[in-house]
Amino acid sequence: KLAGFALAEAAKSEDNDMTRKMLILLMLIASTSYGSGRARVAVLDFTEEGNYREITTSDIGHVTNLVREEARLMLPTSEYILMTRENILDLIGDRSIADCIGDCAVETGRRIGADYIVTGRVYKFSGEMRVSIDIHETEDGNLLSTVHAGAPTLLDIETNVVLEARKLFVAAGLEVNRFNGGISNKIGGNSFGWE
Repeated sequence: KLAGFALAEAAKSEDNDMTRKMLILLMLIASTSYGSGRARVAVLDFTEEGNYREITTSDIGHVTNLVREEARLMLPTSEYILMTRENILDLIGDRSIADCIGDCAVETGRRIGADYIVTGRVYKFSGEMRVSIDIHETEDGNLLSTVHAGAPTLLDIETNVVLEARKLFVAAGLEVNRFNGGISNKIGGNSFGWE
């Protein structure tokens, strides 16, 4: 009944953007209240730390997508719902998450209905590109795991990011698929799949 009322109210709304956000939120609430039993995982867009001129916004997006794709491959759909970037952005609205890490990311995760929130930072250290990736549980704000990858260039770091993302989900205690292959098969022609 509540969902029907909210949908009727959304239909009356003249603001399409608000209507879309309301519908997404209702879908999240409805699936949770009807006991889907699946935990929601959100991978927020990674951020840049410092003034790393050699890396572009597109490069940071690429690193984020590597982690998002590895989450899609590793986390069984019977246990987890991986929230899309578009749904996350719709739910966040005009708020910028560029400087949002730690407690702010956990609060963002709660606002969008995620049970787990993955964040990352790209920075330069000792002349190399570095990526730090965290996963928090949103219910209590607990930092479950942090991993780090580094290499001289973006191309060199891809495989390291994928392998570290795998370690992140395992170390966080999430149930993961065991497979042979995955996205790492596409990087440098190597296979780093689970046995």
